[in-house]
Amino acid sequence: MPPIAVVLAMVLCLASGATYSATGADATTAAKLERGYIRAEKPSVRIPPYLGDRYEDTVPDTLELAEMARLAINGLTGPLDPAAGEELYFEANWCRNPPVMTHDFSDWCVIKFLGPMVLMRIICGSNDNLDVQKATIETYLRSVGPDGLFHIPKAGRDWQLVHLWDEVKPQSPPPPEDYGGGGIFSVYSRWIEAAWLYHARDPGTVAIFAAGTVPIFVAGGHKNGTVPFGGGQKTWGALARQMANTAMNHMTDKGDFAYCGGGDKVPTGFLGADGWIIQALAQHYRVTGDQRAKNLARKLVHWQRDHANFFREDGSFVFDRSFAPSRGGAHFHVHSNCLLGFLEYALAAKDQEVLAYVRKSYEWARRQGVPLVGFFPETVRPNCPNSEGCPVSDMVALAVKFSASGAADYWDDVDRWVRNYFSEIQLTPDKAAYLDRFAHGQPRQPVASNETADRVTERNIGAFAGWPGPNDWLYARGIQHCCTGNCTRAIYYVWENTLTFHDHRLAVNLLLNRASPWADVYSCIPYEGRVEVRVKQDLADLTCRMPEWIASCSRQVACAVEGGKTRSRGMSQFSSDENGTVPLAGVKGRARTPVWNGRHVSLGPAKRGERFVVTFPISERTVKERIGGIDCTLVIKGNTVVSVDPPGKNCPLYRRARFHANTTPWHKVNRFVSQETIQW
Repeated sequence: MPPIAVVLAMVLCLASGATYSATGADATTAAKLERGYIRAEKPSVRIPPYLGDRYEDTVPDTLELAEMARLAINGLTGPLDPAAGEELYFEANWCRNPPVMTHDFSDWCVIKFLGPMVLMRIICGSNDNLDVQKATIETYLRSVGPDGLFHIPKAGRDWQLVHLWDEVKPQSPPPPEDYGGGGIFSVYSRWIEAAWLYHARDPGTVAIFAAGTVPIFVAGGHKNGTVPFGGGQKTWGALARQMANTAMNHMTDKGDFAYCGGGDKVPTGFLGADGWIIQALAQHYRVTGDQRAKNLARKLVHWQRDHANFFREDGSFVFDRSFAPSRGGAHFHVHSNCLLGFLEYALAAKDQEVLAYVRKSYEWARRQGVPLVGFFPETVRPNCPNSEGCPVSDMVALAVKFSASGAADYWDDVDRWVRNYFSEIQLTPDKAAYLDRFAHGQPRQPVASNETADRVTERNIGAFAGWPGPNDWLYARGIQHCCTGNCTRAIYYVWENTLTFHDHRLAVNLLLNRASPWADVYSCIPYEGRVEVRVKQDLADLTCRMPEWIASCSRQVACAVEGGKTRSRGMSQFSSDENGTVPLAGVKGRARTPVWNGRHVSLGPAKRGERFVVTFPISERTVKERIGGIDCTLVIKGNTVVSVDPPGKNCPLYRRARFHANTTPWHKVNRFVSQETIQW
């Protein structure tokens, strides 16, 4: 859920007005919605095509991050409302008949989608719904004033009071203004990220803005006239710098720490929770070298860690009982999101003291969940019955960034969590039938004016569960799309760091299917302990990190090398049998003795066209684990949960009986290797 600092800021600038009909806005309503933007016209934005190497390949039918990314593009664009300026339907609910998507006070979370829309296409090369992405960017640029201040569109959107937390509901209706100004720092954060990502793709691209007016606000938030401003062109880099500076200008600097917003009272508890802005300033510093951003990021870390009564010295989370006593425990995501901001700053600034603190807190947070599968509770309390997509993605992101930087080794955490809970809580086509069946078994309810029942399941495929249970995708309602924005970003972190290429050396850190400019990886896990690497360019050394169930220095790891001549890219030298499986026994080739180096095995130099086949044991085991108050019996093969007992009732997770087989099914896919490299 959004941090309370954001919620309070939004409450101050809400407005009443006409609602958007779920069956289509009439001209009057559309005009009122249109009045909500600070800019009268949409800026014109160009999105360069996603170019790269595209080819058909035959790969193991196992976990495919590129497929997760392809589905995610639908989950990032399908829930947007074209009749309301591409505004997000923040929530999707299958505990209703018919299932509905709902506009509410968190619709602004669509800003979190803008960066992942770029990142997912870098992974898979899909151009699906690119027109929707373009329209969304152009619409929300309309809410950025000439000074870089973001103004939330309000006119015609009385749904901004829907699902507002009881603790922050206004005592009286707010003034009926068209839009609200102010420091909504989570919005700034994700806009800064998105602007730098678009800049990375095409630094010369400009947004063309029309001339307009800026409102003058007086005490109480009422508008008192306007002043004109001119139009013109702006590059993405210039916009990112302007928004970063605007955000920094809205902070209070107390010397050794700083906090978001003005006033003398230091925000504490939930009011001191905004890791996004630290992450954005750290990213901004990494791209530009802006020392002010670096220094303010450090001071914000010290505020949230040392002055906000939100973290303890040992890294544990503080439960803000004064704000939300009914929650029963510390909200996991609001804390883990802060940790992600801390870590982004520490890595960019090489701040070892903050890095050590984040690692200590990560270890504490890890123990509050179930590291075996990657279940992390919505609130830190005994037997919390559900998770959220947000804390799961935060923990995956933390583990990846620690491991990829060399600051710690949590690759085994990443492997377990991505193979299990993280990938399972994405809404995939096979889960759709369960959701629709469950929804249509509920009593019928009318569709409200801020809701739509239009193709709800179809439009949300690729999004991530908001309230999943230990064994069930649908513990409550369904989706809150803050989870989609955060989880899709984590997909990129995992995909980007599956391989590490440096100085003509390639390290395979995660044994997952992956196409790249240097080599393509084919993983037969969990069917078999076998991974193939097909080399595309000469390498000084090729290493593979062995899974955690293989002991270091084990002699059970074997390697054979075939080929050496240029072959058709991506095609197997084996021919598939009539069942679509590739024979795995009797590999012909030159034996290559793996040399252990920590958890990686070095396979030595590799030539273009060579095919490395690495084999190792894999087996099943049965584990009993208490997850979310449920005593679960898990069958695990390697690191992959094959089944869970008891099974979920509404939309069960881990329906993976196929993984009991010991022969790998292969299938044809379209692979994409981007011409662009974005390190994020």
